[in-house]
Amino acid sequence: MAIMTIATLHCYQCDHDFPLNMYQPIEKISCPYCDTDVDQSMIEPIRNAWAQVSGLNQTFHKHEMESEEPRFGLNVHDEEVHLDIDDIDNETE
Repeated sequence: MAIMTIATLHCYQCDHDFPLNMYQPIEKISCPYCDTDVDQSMIEPIRNAWAQVSGLNQTFHKHEMESEEPRFGLNVHDEEVHLDIDDIDNETE
């Protein structure tokens, strides 16, 4: 069994998610729904973050195969949450 780490990017311009193929060189990333471009300076950090998660999940898989221990996998996502400080900032305006 092979492990593939799939990166998904969320576009806040149109509120859609789309997958990225990180297994080939990426020179430009654009949202396929609204055609908004990701800033060129963000491509390398995206690749680095994906490589870290991918490497960790490969290590989890290898550990399970070699030691017959329970297997884990890391999936990362962000959520916007409301904080009390948001209310304070709005009250002072």
